[in-house]
Amino acid sequence: MNTEKKTRKSTILVIGANSTIGIAMVREFINHGDVVIATYCKNNPKFVHQSVKWVHLDLTDEKSIETFTKGLTKSKSRIDSSIFVSGYLPGKSLEKYSHEEMNTVVDVNFLGQAKCLQALLPLLNRPSQILMISSVSGERGSYDPIYAASKGAVIAFVKSLATWLPPQVRCMSIAPGLVEGSGMYNAMSTEVRKVHLDRTPLKKLITVEELAKMILDLTKDYWGHANGACIRINGGAYV
Repeated sequence: MNTEKKTRKSTILVIGANSTIGIAMVREFINHGDVVIATYCKNNPKFVHQSVKWVHLDLTDEKSIETFTKGLTKSKSRIDSSIFVSGYLPGKSLEKYSHEEMNTVVDVNFLGQAKCLQALLPLLNRPSQILMISSVSGERGSYDPIYAASKGAVIAFVKSLATWLPPQVRCMSIAPGLVEGSGMYNAMSTEVRKVHLDRTPLKKLITVEELAKMILDLTKDYWGHANGACIRINGGAYV
């Protein structure tokens, strides 16, 4: 039995927790004794546990963001780690985007998250961590330029936060390549998966469970000197 498990009592906020990756993170945190405030949007929560409180949040809706953040403030929640997982990938070239779709991608992948964090800063404990999931596309670029731009904004946002947040609040971005078992992975054809695999010197992809374990580790104090960093998780495909 892992004696480290069930020893923590941190409060973890996971924005966009109802995805495959989000659920894996929620499971990992509660397995270590944490309580989780988790958000969902269109679909009902896929995972129910006594240590998880699910709250509705639509990052494209100003009223939903206001209701969510005011609810946490009113409940006097105190947050040890904020994990921003939300992501939306249409997979379109620029000429095929409508303006409405552009707005949705930017809202879900960056702007809505920034609005939430703006309101939640007073609820962050000292010390605490802010972890935001970007993508290798945010550094390398992508066939889908709006998605890549929104993920690149996350990396720049985190670097900026690290320069002015209190020293007890650290902020990091995580830029994974394709994650095996994720919704994006499951929606891909075998041929496209192989392209991603062939780019990776390790010749294997990180799984959702492995990524969740890495995210939990990044909340530990010894990562403090990586404040502002973008952690690349792609097996050497982009360095």
